[in-house]
Amino acid sequence: MSSETSENTTLIDFLAWFEVNKKRLGALFVMLVAASAAYMVYLNMYEGKEAAAAKAVMALRLPMNAPTNAAQPSAASYVKVAADFQGTTAAEHAELLAAATFFNEAKYSEAQAEFQKFVSQHSSSDFAGQAAYGAAASIEASGKTDDAFKAYLTVVSGYPRSSVADDARMALARIHESRSQGEEALKFYNEVSKPTSNSARASEAMQYKELLLKKYPALAKAAVIPASGTNAPAIK
Repeated sequence: MSSETSENTTLIDFLAWFEVNKKRLGALFVMLVAASAAYMVYLNMYEGKEAAAAKAVMALRLPMNAPTNAAQPSAASYVKVAADFQGTTAAEHAELLAAATFFNEAKYSEAQAEFQKFVSQHSSSDFAGQAAYGAAASIEASGKTDDAFKAYLTVVSGYPRSSVADDARMALARIHESRSQGEEALKFYNEVSKPTSNSARASEAMQYKELLLKKYPALAKAAVIPASGTNAPAIK
């Protein structure tokens, strides 16, 4: 197989993976944030603005028995709740739901703006890392791969303990692999699949690592000790 054919195959594999997982990314945000919003209802069921905000968010959610083709709440409806109940925890969740909904609607510029606004306004929030990852995913979905690469690096370096840190590393590995930068991709797969990792992504990273080593047999001799993701070489 020629070098050109191999590179084309790698790119096709990457694009196919992203098209399949693009929807999963959006659904993941909606499910995760919606679940946390539901939890907040039980934590904040007292009289006042917080309770009203939580109810407003919950009112937008579809019931469990809703038809599969039922219209989903619009991003604008979540933006309105966030504005009406500004300063409440539920409003923060509404902001994330708005961003996630924009992503699901393939309005990636709007999604990026909402995610970045959340990071800017709620830097100490437990969801700041997820919002930063959402912004990076939105940039990638817009086709701005170089900018997305930098944004994913920010997630890894700025939110190393976040649940999405390894998702960001996997994205960085994919981008490197799409550029035929196998050695750099291997570093990130090693980081995610290291023996001490408890990440749900570890087994997936191991699978991609095995495929990578089949594509680049010479890498099998490389040291398995991962380098820091923040010191990875930038895409040229």
